[in-house]
Amino acid sequence: MRILISNSKIKNYFYNFLAFLIGCIFVISTITLIEIVLRMWNKNNQLIIQANPTILIPDPFLGRKVRANVKGSCTIQKGESEVIYTYSTDIKGRRITPQSSETKKNKNLPLFPLLFYFWYRCK
Repeated sequence: MRILISNSKIKNYFYNFLAFLIGCIFVISTITLIEIVLRMWNKNNQLIIQANPTILIPDPFLGRKVRANVKGSCTIQKGESEVIYTYSTDIKGRRITPQSSETKKNKNLPLFPLLFYFWYRCK
């Protein structure tokens, strides 16, 4: 009798494992099908980047580095939408970010109470 019980437990474990494998195959096939459909849908929406002049140059130590003293523009196109921006770098190859005068700070954060509390607690 004891042998029959152990055999039925083994059968239960086997059936549970088989159900688990079938569930995994179902999930993996669903994810794969979704991935294939999304890749076919995104084929028309590929990202195209055109920079004139190119801003990156080969470097033996870093692989690529930013070219120094460059002014240019870049066009990024995805599907039918297009974004055009300009860029510039200084003599050392650092990006120059223009500061627009439209960003005016009209609110200040008073930090004196926090600094006073910190000084008081550290005494």
